[in-house]
Amino acid sequence: MKILEPLRIRNMEVKNRFFSAPMVRNWASPDGFVTERQIAAYTELAAGGWGLVVVEATYMRPDGNNFRQMLGMWNDRQVTGHEELTHAIHLAGAKCVLQIMHGGRCSHVASTGMQPVSSSACFPWGDNTPRELSTEEVEKLIDDYALASLRTKEAGYDATYIHAAHGFIVSQFIDPMINNRRDKYGDLMRFPTDLVKAIRAAVGPDYPIMARINGDNFMGDQSTNAERAKEYGQALEAAGVDALDISSAQFENIWYQIQPPYWKRGYLVYLAEGMKQVVNIPLGVAGRINDPNLARGIVEDGSADWVDLGRGNLADPEFPKKFIEGRPEDIRKCIACGEGCLKRLFNQHTVTCAINPRLGRERMWVMKPIAAPSKLLVVGGGLAGMEAARVAAERGFSVTLYEKDKDLGGNMALYAGMPKLHLREFINPVDWLKTQLKKLGVEVKVGTEATEQNVTAANVDKVILATGGTPFKPAIPGIDKPFVFTEDDYLMGKAKLGRKVVVLGGYWGAETAVSLTREKGVEQVTVLEESGDVGDALDFCRKVNVQAYLAEAKAVMLTEHRAIAIIDDGIRAIANGQLKDIQADTVVVSMGRVANDGLAKTLEGKVPVADLKKVGDCNRPNEQPILTAFEEANYIALNL
Repeated sequence: MKILEPLRIRNMEVKNRFFSAPMVRNWASPDGFVTERQIAAYTELAAGGWGLVVVEATYMRPDGNNFRQMLGMWNDRQVTGHEELTHAIHLAGAKCVLQIMHGGRCSHVASTGMQPVSSSACFPWGDNTPRELSTEEVEKLIDDYALASLRTKEAGYDATYIHAAHGFIVSQFIDPMINNRRDKYGDLMRFPTDLVKAIRAAVGPDYPIMARINGDNFMGDQSTNAERAKEYGQALEAAGVDALDISSAQFENIWYQIQPPYWKRGYLVYLAEGMKQVVNIPLGVAGRINDPNLARGIVEDGSADWVDLGRGNLADPEFPKKFIEGRPEDIRKCIACGEGCLKRLFNQHTVTCAINPRLGRERMWVMKPIAAPSKLLVVGGGLAGMEAARVAAERGFSVTLYEKDKDLGGNMALYAGMPKLHLREFINPVDWLKTQLKKLGVEVKVGTEATEQNVTAANVDKVILATGGTPFKPAIPGIDKPFVFTEDDYLMGKAKLGRKVVVLGGYWGAETAVSLTREKGVEQVTVLEESGDVGDALDFCRKVNVQAYLAEAKAVMLTEHRAIAIIDDGIRAIANGQLKDIQADTVVVSMGRVANDGLAKTLEGKVPVADLKKVGDCNRPNEQPILTAFEEANYIALNL
């Protein structure tokens, strides 16, 4: 298979075409130094079979970072930690490169303490208008990039990798929408080509230089479109870049860069195909590549020379290894939910993965075999129950799982079947967990409802309750009227839909509202939400897309409205102290869940407290549902 063949980039040879793409994790020290947490995670990643590990975006000057704890390469003292990191990656069997960046206008003032700088004093990101760099300052910036690349070489990286995409400072110079300079750097190709030449002079003739560029900014013809991007790629090749990596977009439309689950896999491949027609150097592509067959096809048909997996390497650091070993069913496929990565990162928190809670906790969350044989009963076959059963079985417990329904998956499987909005990716962890439970020999009893009698009679040593939650319904007059349904009712096909539908709850119910706008016979959807926005339960990329879908469907979004009663022809709400009646033939309630913890209360005093644990929605409903389920179940099972 071509994807498993070596690839040469100048004098660097990588063993296969699976590249782990750079993903900011926010794990460095506050001043940008490498931490033990990063070394542990990247070591495990490198051992996962990747040909090349691209270490995350690393700011090359103190005024250039975007997040509180980004990795830095702006100080000679930082080289020592980077050398330890590269040594660990090499020992684990992979080559590695460092992605060097400067945020420019997108730099985060709270992190840098400085006014952002850019090619021109325009297009602020947030509230901070950037300052235009003088000609001398631009030349100094180029020198600083070259120095950072020299440090990269000294630290043992196999190549330097210029971040020239995503609206950061390099792409701010080549974007006609942003660069309106009148000096020599008003020539859109001058800065990036001078930059490459300076780096080449610093690192020497044999050291590889790679660059990530946008194949399209998706900001219209006034910006860097697909045709201008091809000129950009050609100019970089001519200047001395040895390989190009194709991505897209910038902060203003980041969902084109980090595509939500509604979008097709491999969304950007066509841009790589276009670029490949005009350059002669190796070329890779990113963008919703979470399936090994898709990855193989992209390389085999010549669309790109390698594939980048960003969120996919967070979800499963062993993605290539499992493919190479002929067990693709064991790959934990990214679901593009954004709960552990995007939502946390853009809140300036450390990154994890909703379906891989071990990420970033490799040194702490260790899979230790149990000391003596022990039996465990898990009640509930949703994500939390299955994950608890999996981890416990891997540790050596003899595990039995009870699930009252006819199949596993719980609410996640239900949500994955959203009728009119593509969320089929959400079935990935359900299928993966089913496979792992079967391989581990977990005894799964579906159609078995747990009771006080059969739990206490099961003769087990420990019990984990993952009994989930039930839909919350507000205690308001009329809530039990026959035209009122829960979100679960809708997902199960039990809701009778009229022409006018009101979704009660826009925090949780935004995706359901989109689906309802696409139902045959539904003419008007109204979303009624107490807070000031719709879709806040979602990560930013999902939220923006959902809001756009609702606007396109002409859905009515009534924020800061509180329902006080269900009346015969709809909902009575209060907003700004005024009563308002909203007509509806159908009301769908999506206001989160209530812990289904009745069995836990029944078992109190009958099972020792130390041997009875709760995980998932029956313990902590209404947090980040996927992340909480996996994280809590994993932690509890590791510490039984």
